[in-house]
Amino acid sequence: MTISHQHQFIFIHVHRTGGSNLRSMLKTALGSDLQTDVPHGNANTREAMQLSKYPDYFVFGFVRNPWERMLSWYRLIHKWSPGSVEHDRMQFQQFLESDGAAAPSDTYFHYNQLDYFPEGYRDLGKVQIFRYEDYNNEVNRLIRQLGLPPMEITRHNGTRSVDHHHYYTEESVRWVRQHCARDISHFNYTFQ
Repeated sequence: MTISHQHQFIFIHVHRTGGSNLRSMLKTALGSDLQTDVPHGNANTREAMQLSKYPDYFVFGFVRNPWERMLSWYRLIHKWSPGSVEHDRMQFQQFLESDGAAAPSDTYFHYNQLDYFPEGYRDLGKVQIFRYEDYNNEVNRLIRQLGLPPMEITRHNGTRSVDHHHYYTEESVRWVRQHCARDISHFNYTFQ
């Protein structure tokens, strides 16, 4: 989680949703006011106490189409060993089926992005959730909402953009549909 006491906000950084970019931009704008203990701290980590400690702070985060997000996670982990699309498609399917995406890191990667956001501390309806699919416009809207001056949108920790449809088999499409069902239902995401 990233917190600004001066601007009274808490940013929940969901893995693979442009959070490193946003945190970098906010750090440039706010300097030492911005505090990050664990970058991906969320409602299910020890940093969750910040949510109850500052109940009036504006809480926000970004979400992404689960099929794109799962492929982005895989590609981040394997970015130094790209192969052919056919090879990567099968490797990706094996990665999903082996539950490789769920391997613990500094904080746990949750299949459903809703798991990052607070339900036990406050009503989910009070958390502003932005969409990665319209990242530039959403970031600009957030910056205005925070009362910050316009800033250049940067890119960090990204993977080369690809058409995610090429990397999915019928089985891996079903796998994401099953494991990310809450997000798909809540945010009305589709594979298309």
